[in-house]
Amino acid sequence: MKINSLNHLSPSNNILIIIFTAVLIISAGCKSREKSQPAGEAATEKQKQEIIAGQEESAKQAGLPKAATEQKKIVKNGDTVRVQYIGTFKDGTVFDRSKDGQPLSFVVGSGQVIPGFEKAVAGMSLNESKKITIPAEEAYGQKQKEMIREYPRASLPANINPEKGMVLNMKDKEGREMPATIVDVNKEKIVLDLNHPLSGKDLCFDIKVVGIQ
Repeated sequence: MKINSLNHLSPSNNILIIIFTAVLIISAGCKSREKSQPAGEAATEKQKQEIIAGQEESAKQAGLPKAATEQKKIVKNGDTVRVQYIGTFKDGTVFDRSKDGQPLSFVVGSGQVIPGFEKAVAGMSLNESKKITIPAEEAYGQKQKEMIREYPRASLPANINPEKGMVLNMKDKEGREMPATIVDVNKEKIVLDLNHPLSGKDLCFDIKVVGIQ
């Protein structure tokens, strides 16, 4: 007689076999769920990364700001920067300022602005603000006596009635515009100061970098 045949086991043994089989099935099910959990977590993490990547791509296409670390870009030579500014004399009188929504744009190192202003902006980061004082030597220079010259009054256009203190826009030999202030006038001649109106003055600026490219 084969004692390992299920057909010849007693009813009590059959119950034990059923219980043992059920325990094995439950145990196997638990292990199966435990093994599948990490895969689920990995899938969830992957989905998160895909969502983040999608958001970054959407922001890029919409022209929204990049990550904060990328916004810390430092101004260097060759960069095109946009700057909001207010220019004052030492007594607080405002002589110039950028228009709202229209910042000053220039290429750093190109000489498009006065040397002291360019030097102050170099090394700043996006959205950084600071106050500076630029000496005359790094702004429009000191006044030069040889830049005060006499011209025949008849050399002016007929529609201009010259008065002392009036500022005329003239052009040099290269076609660049230059302001000239009338410092004296009579029937025969006019005396023009060809120095820049801001020459000989230390200039104060409150500046903020609002764009770097």
